[in-house]
Amino acid sequence: MIFKDFYRKKTSRIYFIILTLILTFLLILNYKRLEYIKIGNEKFITSTIDIATKEDVTEELLKIKNIKEVETGITGSNYPYRASKEGGIFYFKNPSLKDNEIIMYSLITDYFNKDGNIIEIPYKDETISFKVDMYLDVNYKENYKIAYISEEMYNKLLPKKEYYYYTIKLNDWFKHAKTEKEILKKINVAKLDLDVDEMSDYGHIENHEPILSSFDRGPSLYEDYVTLFNIVYAVFGIIFLIILIVTIHNILIDEEKSTYLYYCLGFNNQKIKTNNLIKVGSLIILSILTSSIILLIYTILF
Repeated sequence: MIFKDFYRKKTSRIYFIILTLILTFLLILNYKRLEYIKIGNEKFITSTIDIATKEDVTEELLKIKNIKEVETGITGSNYPYRASKEGGIFYFKNPSLKDNEIIMYSLITDYFNKDGNIIEIPYKDETISFKVDMYLDVNYKENYKIAYISEEMYNKLLPKKEYYYYTIKLNDWFKHAKTEKEILKKINVAKLDLDVDEMSDYGHIENHEPILSSFDRGPSLYEDYVTLFNIVYAVFGIIFLIILIVTIHNILIDEEKSTYLYYCLGFNNQKIKTNNLIKVGSLIILSILTSSIILLIYTILF
């Protein structure tokens, strides 16, 4: 009877409607935010953070929470920030290749001597003859300095390597700035290329420094949307908390007016306070359930 009387009150229904509306808005806003994050990460599928180090730090990189995948390669160049005729190519292992076979981008071959499918590439103090197994098409979304060689050849070049070179993929590209800072903090990086690519015709900024080089294709339109969602979500979240506190305060004051009636019905003071808290809790839970149902309907319809 007590709860029935509570929900019959006009003020209780008004509180319920207000809380449900704001909660519904927040849930839908968060749903759209997560949707944009998902779409954005799909757009960033070709993006990488590339770094070069003197020591092998593959295990350290994999310990960083947002890093999804690390591919480790080597280079014989003293200048790991660019490919050049000095042999600044980044070699990665490909288990399908044998002996001196190589897969590389056609654009970089102009730097080297070639005869048919045989290409000679300098590596430190020697010249290696590779047999080109396949040329990859040049795409602005891809690093044309990368080449793939057999594990046998990789192990042969490893002792003379100048740098280890890594291409890193992330779980969430909307946290790439934070991850970049974490990499720089934890690892002695010789080079860092941040190649964040939304598969759009953005220009890029490239800073060729021997110690640190950053490469950025941003800003991303999806990042802007998610940032806007986060700001609006935070603002309305604060508004919801304020309204919730005011609502709880008003309910407790309103219910104090019925205290005498409850005493007459045999309730002690502790029981009355417990009932009031249960009323507030039931109102919040009911608002959450109703908002969740509305969100479910929204996701089905839209």
